[in-house]
Amino acid sequence: MTPTAPSLFTNRYLVFTGWTLLVVFWETAAVAVALATFRACAHARRPARDYAASLVAFAGSVVIAAVIPPVLAWQTTETTPSFALIGSAREMSLAVTGLDITSLRNLLRRPLIDGCAAAVALVWAAGTLVLAVRFGGGWLFARNIASGARPIDDPALESMIRELARCGGVTRTIRLLEWPAVDTPVVVGWRNPRLLLPPAAVLQLSHQQLAGVIAHEVAHIRRGDYVINLLQSAAEVPLFFSPAVAWMSRCIREAREFCCDDEAAARVGNKRHYVEALTHLAARPTTSGVRSAVGIAGPRLVTRVRRLLQEDTMPRLNRFRLIPLGVAFVLIVLSGLQLSAASALRFSRQSSVYNISDPGVKAPVVVREVKPQYTDDAKSRKVQGSVELEEVITSDGSVREDVRVVKSLDPDLDAQAVTAAKQWQFKPGTKDGKPVDVLVRIEMTFTLKQHARK
Repeated sequence: MTPTAPSLFTNRYLVFTGWTLLVVFWETAAVAVALATFRACAHARRPARDYAASLVAFAGSVVIAAVIPPVLAWQTTETTPSFALIGSAREMSLAVTGLDITSLRNLLRRPLIDGCAAAVALVWAAGTLVLAVRFGGGWLFARNIASGARPIDDPALESMIRELARCGGVTRTIRLLEWPAVDTPVVVGWRNPRLLLPPAAVLQLSHQQLAGVIAHEVAHIRRGDYVINLLQSAAEVPLFFSPAVAWMSRCIREAREFCCDDEAAARVGNKRHYVEALTHLAARPTTSGVRSAVGIAGPRLVTRVRRLLQEDTMPRLNRFRLIPLGVAFVLIVLSGLQLSAASALRFSRQSSVYNISDPGVKAPVVVREVKPQYTDDAKSRKVQGSVELEEVITSDGSVREDVRVVKSLDPDLDAQAVTAAKQWQFKPGTKDGKPVDVLVRIEMTFTLKQHARK
């Protein structure tokens, strides 16, 4: 008997994480399809309504991503009643997908699949770490720039921003600062908001154009967009692998800018002046400034300008897409339920099973060995070699039924090896002195002279 080789790609926690990420990927896609369907069904799309719907969908995806790991972990406990839910999910999903959870479970048990899931988990962990460092560094960079920016000593501008803040319902004092590193006006901070302006905005824009630009940022302050954007950007870090989450996040930023555009244009009273200010700032050479550091982005300028000048409520989705969207939603949800169920059944085998390499674990000891039968057909074909099996030795010393062939020799001899292995008896393995289920590998060798040996 030999222990399972310690490897990151066989670590049950990494394997569990990899399959959890796939379930999250599936279910967030279902949420995105639901949002797309809502956007296509809306008779009169408005920025505020789209913003609220996108924010709810994004928050729902974050909640789903947070809930799925403990739910799957709960489902892995064989004594829980969740398997009744799994059974009903199986019956419901079979009618649509034509797949079987048992077949999926058998597929998931393959070592190669486990290794791929563990690799996915490692890539996800590395990506999350890199993006978390980037996000934290960008936030600190923005704070440092805002602290070192130069105050704008212009009584007319100060009077303008006070009046715009008053009209916009902002009671907090907004500090007006100038910093060459920013491409466009940007707000940093929530309790003590600081509005950073590029020098070109102060020197080259007319009073009315500048009022529109500042009114846009005042709208962001009134709405609390700085905090929401930070939370949104932070939530995107662990969910970077989901295109659905990225799309929903883009929808939030798009609708947010549209809302502030409408408010700014209303404050100025002339949409063309506001559009001229936008196009002037967009024509400036870009630099790596605060806007990219804190993750602020928005729709393309041409989309914003078209909305304002053509008085189009929102870019529309083709309603003919409703049918494929509805079909996609049903398939994704039911497939996700099936995948969740299969994952739970997959990990019920490992939820309380330890590896020999785990800290504090002592390997089981064989007390009764049963040799496999050498079939006449295998003898006639002179088949010789080894069969490697993976099995769980339970806390009472018996072998669990789900013995798996890791290294195959011959179908008939594989079956004989499995049959014999199930009859072995062990002194149970222990963890910290207590009997536990332990995953081991045993090797059975078939030779024409000696039928089997450990």
